[in-house]
Amino acid sequence: MNPDKRIEELESQVETLTCQVRTLLAERDAARAKRRGIGGDIGGGIWCCRFLLVVMTVVVGFAAAVMVGSEGLATRTELDIRLLSVGLLALAAMAFYFARWWLTFTALSALAVYLTYALCFLEQPEVVVFSETSYFGVSLGFLTLCYALSSLACILENRRRTRRRLAAAVAANSAVYLVFALMAVRAHYPGFEWALWLALAGLFGVLAVLAEARPPTRNYVFQLFLAQTVVASTLALQLLLPREKLLVAMALECLVLVLFYAQTGVVLFKALDLVLLVVVFVGTLGSLDLDGTLRLGGIEASASWFAAVGVSAAFFVAAWAYEHVVHDAEPDRRALSGHWFGAGAVLDVKRGAAGALHAAGGALVLIALTINHMGDSLLLPYVLAAEGAAAAALGLLTAAPQIEAAGVLLLVGGHTSYYVLLTRNAAFSQQAGFVPFTFLLVLLTFLGGARWERVLERINGPRSWDYYVPAAAPYLLATATFAALSCWKLEGVFGPLAQDAFGLALLLAGAVFHSRTLQAAGLLALAAGAATFWTRLHRAGLALTEQPFFWMYLCLTVSAYVAAERFWRYLRQHGEPRSKLLAWTRTVLVFTAAGLCAAALRRGVPQTHLSPALLVLALACALVGIVFAENRYRWAALLIVTGTLAHTFSRDLTGVSPMAVARVVLGTVIVLAALSVPWFRSMGRRRRREALATDSGEGASHDE
Repeated sequence: MNPDKRIEELESQVETLTCQVRTLLAERDAARAKRRGIGGDIGGGIWCCRFLLVVMTVVVGFAAAVMVGSEGLATRTELDIRLLSVGLLALAAMAFYFARWWLTFTALSALAVYLTYALCFLEQPEVVVFSETSYFGVSLGFLTLCYALSSLACILENRRRTRRRLAAAVAANSAVYLVFALMAVRAHYPGFEWALWLALAGLFGVLAVLAEARPPTRNYVFQLFLAQTVVASTLALQLLLPREKLLVAMALECLVLVLFYAQTGVVLFKALDLVLLVVVFVGTLGSLDLDGTLRLGGIEASASWFAAVGVSAAFFVAAWAYEHVVHDAEPDRRALSGHWFGAGAVLDVKRGAAGALHAAGGALVLIALTINHMGDSLLLPYVLAAEGAAAAALGLLTAAPQIEAAGVLLLVGGHTSYYVLLTRNAAFSQQAGFVPFTFLLVLLTFLGGARWERVLERINGPRSWDYYVPAAAPYLLATATFAALSCWKLEGVFGPLAQDAFGLALLLAGAVFHSRTLQAAGLLALAAGAATFWTRLHRAGLALTEQPFFWMYLCLTVSAYVAAERFWRYLRQHGEPRSKLLAWTRTVLVFTAAGLCAAALRRGVPQTHLSPALLVLALACALVGIVFAENRYRWAALLIVTGTLAHTFSRDLTGVSPMAVARVVLGTVIVLAALSVPWFRSMGRRRRREALATDSGEGASHDE
């Protein structure tokens, strides 16, 4: 037998057996959570239910004794139907206890205790001879004991069989207990509510540990206690810390949640982190006008700066942690275990997207802070650009592309403020260093855009419209800024020339680096050059055509668009896929060049010589079309000829000399003759091909 074939057969068998083993292991892990029967005994945890039964009996009996002692048995029984209802509820709970319906017994007994507390012990009865402090401690202690026992009973029931309604029972139990506990603390010790939340955070944490101590792990009850622990801790911080320190502490809490998620894989940590991220972000934006200062190691800092910078730093560290510390769990393990609460939900985003959200939050906080404190400064765009460069460098050094993307957001903020100041503050363009600072802003944006493309490649995968649109945004912004600078500082035709040269440079760079986004920026620069030239050509009082060497500069401008069209033709011949967008781009470039020439002739040539000049332009377009073998130039020439004839014969020819009309007709004939040359050449080539085909057919027949 061939050894190679035998090796292939054995390898295929190994792969099949490996898949079967993995499936069996996953099924075994999923079955462990459901191994015990629904009617099975709760085991060693029966003492919890019995203790809860004793507590319920004592509380309800004590309430009845208190009311009997205060008003008499007959009167109380006749008047207070509510107490009788509670007693019946307690009896029903006892019946379910003997019937071994543990979950129903737990719910009814807890409900009986809470109703008794609300009806009889929410306020201290007159017959209870306790001091106010002692009664507060005793009543809240009994309430906490009942809550803890009910929670433990739910935890034990959850070990026997995992059901989502257990989480609903735990949530209802916690909600009722929190209401009564808060009412008691606010009535007796309103200044120590923070102590209650700290104690509750500890209690919830202990219950979460107990819920996780034995399988099934990562169950709903565990995650619910976990969420309650985080919420209680956050509320305690809110009561203990001033606003600026609270925001930083909550941002650090986000970081802690990220680290816990990295260690445990519990999706709830990520969900709580994202919710807390939104809360901290909104709170920080609303705290940018905080008054006061802080002393940090002998350095005095503004409260608003401390809050915003601290929050941004914590968000950036969290983004780094998502990139390097967090590893997403295997989806098949999630699906089979059945305990990954929140897995695949809206808040269960990929770690890259979660890191990008944190980095973007930090960048937006810095933008808002800088604008709020430097809104009237002429250096605002450059400060934002410096912050963006620092963030991009930080992301590059720490290998965190999400932080690099945050730097791009800061650069976008710099460009936005640049346009606002340029149009609304005349002193902005007159400041020292305006031109070099703007060039630096453009350069940093192009460098940031290159890193931004790498981030989007990781997120979006294959290149498509959802990749190209955001990837081109930094390049387009930088190109628009350069166009604005050239319009502001360069007069006459030099502004459009600079924009066209910049556009050609971007097209060349896009071809070298295989970047369509750079090519899109180059087209934007060419469009800006055409718009600037057209606007200045028709601006009253500018007299652009009377400037020295105008016609030479016009030829350079038009040559830029012809070169751009030839560039796209070159790309098409060397592997660029055929597309309608590429064809329309070349057409627009050709007609833009012809339109700018025609507009310049109309403004700079006297009316008596306008028609011959337009015909010369049409002839030039036709000759270029012949040289390049490109129909677009011939169509442009035909359009110019049509416009010239319409311009000539649509006006009154009474005062026009026959010689001028003859020149127009002769020029039209010459242009049409030039346009017909390619047609005659194509006809000749077709006849030669037909003749060759005929000769080859005759040769074949003679051979036969």
